[in-house]
Amino acid sequence: MKYTKAILLGLFLMSWAVADNYGLPGDYLIELYPSATALAVGGGSIALCDNTDGMYLNPACLGKLGYMEFSATYQRIFEGFNFFTAPFAYPFGKYGTLGIYFASLNSPETQGYDEWGIERGGMYTSTDNTVIFAYGKQFLGKYSLGANLKLDAQKIDA
Repeated sequence: MKYTKAILLGLFLMSWAVADNYGLPGDYLIELYPSATALAVGGGSIALCDNTDGMYLNPACLGKLGYMEFSATYQRIFEGFNFFTAPFAYPFGKYGTLGIYFASLNSPETQGYDEWGIERGGMYTSTDNTVIFAYGKQFLGKYSLGANLKLDAQKIDA
């Protein structure tokens, strides 16, 4: 029990220490919708905690999920950008729920310019892929704790 408290405190302090790093690769996840449900209700489905949408920003929601779920969403957003998500969660009963979430944002081909605004002669694309590994567990009947690891790869031009 004392190790559990130490681990939870450590996870809390680590997440608090990096919370102000807005502007890093993967931050688009905060501004785009994780699923069709979230898009339909203007982002409010994050608070529902009964599906894989919770893994997107709040992995503790996985503790409330009582069934295996997979979903996939493809959205064409502004100016030809494509946003794709594919979350999967599997509950292990009293051991909690594990989830994996894949998100990808791809840009259309765009003309390249140098730092002086002069056309540099080529086209380029931008790709941002994120994989989230998440775990959530319910305890004391109505409370849940969760943690996730987000891996992001961003490619601009070659």
